[in-house]
Amino acid sequence: MRKQSLLEGPWRKYWTTMIKQATASHATLSHEHFILDAELSSSLDFSNRKLMTENLAADLLAGLGMEELGPLQIYDATDKQFPGWSFIQPITTSHISGHYFEETIDASHIHMDIYSCTPFDWKTVMFIIQKHFPIKRWSANFIKRSIGNMGREVLDIHYSDSETFLQQTKVSPQIN
Repeated sequence: MRKQSLLEGPWRKYWTTMIKQATASHATLSHEHFILDAELSSSLDFSNRKLMTENLAADLLAGLGMEELGPLQIYDATDKQFPGWSFIQPITTSHISGHYFEETIDASHIHMDIYSCTPFDWKTVMFIIQKHFPIKRWSANFIKRSIGNMGREVLDIHYSDSETFLQQTKVSPQIN
């Protein structure tokens, strides 16, 4: 059986977009990754998880100007110690994923990743997420990275009780 090329099948749209962007700009392909861990002030309604997740994904796609690559997938947690659900939304430039854990030790939590080769604003992400979840406090990392001369930039963000703390680090590429 012939092995499928990267430009065939479900990843065709993704790789075609990446190649067009790299060719058009003659630039190094860069990636942005937003990683969020948040404590909620109240639990979510488990029976409403599908609609909540669909609305969140739709708002993130629209608000960040991203395109869906495949259907939104939602999975119930199977570990009874940590009830909740997870989701993944493939986008043409990578993915949006999230995990909700019902109240465990002290509070309910959400954990999300947004990874894209298209630049996006982390403040817009948080504005959208805070419309959908009752967030009490959160921490996040926003990473810009690439192979080549751009190196890596990391923004460490913490929010609690109406105070935001930001710390930025720039890491230069290593030369071998």
